[in-house]
Amino acid sequence: MANLHFGRSVPIIFHTFPKVGARNLYGERIRIPEELRGSLNMLLISFKPWQLEQVDGWRTSCEMVGDRLSVKHRRSDVYEFYQVLVFQRWKWPFQWFLHWRYRRKIPQEWHRRTLVIYTSVRSFVNSMNLPDPMRNYALLIDPSGQIEWGEHEEVSTEKLDYLCDLLSIEREEPAPEVDDESTIEGSEERTIGEAPLSLDEGTVSGGEGQGQGQGAPAEAKGRA
Repeated sequence: MANLHFGRSVPIIFHTFPKVGARNLYGERIRIPEELRGSLNMLLISFKPWQLEQVDGWRTSCEMVGDRLSVKHRRSDVYEFYQVLVFQRWKWPFQWFLHWRYRRKIPQEWHRRTLVIYTSVRSFVNSMNLPDPMRNYALLIDPSGQIEWGEHEEVSTEKLDYLCDLLSIEREEPAPEVDDESTIEGSEERTIGEAPLSLDEGTVSGGEGQGQGQGAPAEAKGRA
């Protein structure tokens, strides 16, 4: 089971994510976790309006992880990500107002990915053995609700590195491969088959300082 210290000497062991009903910001119903679309699903959970600022930082990271996993597995259903708003059950009669309010706060491309739950907040938190609802959480779960990884509060390089190591992906986008037969924009024509171009020592550009040992220019080579 996944666990997290949360600043304590004894780690917290996560329990299974509870089965709950939710609606996205367009009012469409979805059951969590069984109707989530990914083999792995990242849930960005918040309970208070002021927690949205910290959730904002996680959105870009979720999209980055999704891009890396899609390339690695050549499938689009390996990983999905959602934002989850959890409210007390008594707020359900005001859902039309709450959905309208959060549609203004959350980017439009995330409206269908934003799931709203009305429940007993304390019971919801206790069911997963989370410390409290006074912080936001990022939880990675499978279709059965098993929590594979979890973090809390703002995103950080350390948290992302641990997640990427767990998923066996690179956090930084790999540099594109350079084709020996392609022309590097902004540089003079070079002889193919001579000493290879090196991009490690700086940006290759036209003009002075293009490097030595590249062979004679094509025009001079033709006269030889």
